[in-house]
Amino acid sequence: MVAELVAFAAGRAELPAVDRLRRSIDGHLRPAEHHKAAYRTIVSGGAGSDAEVHAVRDGARETIVAALADGAYGRTGIGPPDRTGLFSWVCGVEGTTLDRIGRPAPIRAAPGEVLVETLGGTLRAIEELDPSCPAPPARPRRRPAATAEIPPYGPARTPAEGGARGSGWILEVSGR
Repeated sequence: MVAELVAFAAGRAELPAVDRLRRSIDGHLRPAEHHKAAYRTIVSGGAGSDAEVHAVRDGARETIVAALADGAYGRTGIGPPDRTGLFSWVCGVEGTTLDRIGRPAPIRAAPGEVLVETLGGTLRAIEELDPSCPAPPARPRRRPAATAEIPPYGPARTPAEGGARGSGWILEVSGR
């Protein structure tokens, strides 16, 4: 299945890299949604999984990391920090997929764009650690950044004022 996914992504070389990435993410999500139990067992190493299942999973991860490195840098031979960054993104895709297939359909988020953007962030982090692995240019923002005058979650309130612990009051209390 992994070889098919990599071939599927590479099969449309005329598409921009970001569109090939979107196709790959969609190609990863669809089978996972149709085979939830198998996906969970393979990715999570659930009950009954053995060394052979782990070998399949680990081989799939390495194949995907190599395909990402080849797509991003034109080579599969990358250094440890580069591999760690790409590997962490692959595991993030797996975690996102597990989260998605574990939720009822009406409240599922469409993770494609988030995963595309987080790969861009991962590639920029890798470039900071290893300048021989340059990140692609950042895509233009689609919407303006939030301004400092408008707090993104409204004014912080203490619990006594009806605010929740996560609403920012702890930052005021701690002085941060």
